[in-house]
Amino acid sequence: GLFKLRDTVHEWNLEMIARWCRTDVDAIAWSDDWGMQDRLLIDPNLWRELFRPLYRQYAEMIHGAGKFTMMHSDGNIFAISSAWTSRKSAGDSRGGSRSGGRSIAR
Repeated sequence: GLFKLRDTVHEWNLEMIARWCRTDVDAIAWSDDWGMQDRLLIDPNLWRELFRPLYRQYAEMIHGAGKFTMMHSDGNIFAISSAWTSRKSAGDSRGGSRSGGRSIAR
């Protein structure tokens, strides 16, 4: 059911990211819509348990290839915004975005 779908999409995403990591692009972006106008689509704790590790794997893979990463989501994702706002050290050029070196928080 749900986990099979999540895992299938995750494996597809990993393959696409691996392909892009082998190119000479500077950054790789992906998007998911997790927010409604007033709240997250699912309980924030459930999101952290089921989806945050997947996004962390994407970011680590992209950063490991020396590229920048960006994730876009529409809606109110304030409840999980801390997952996107930790900063890597100033000396880590793999950061996240060019504007601030943001990455998925551990």
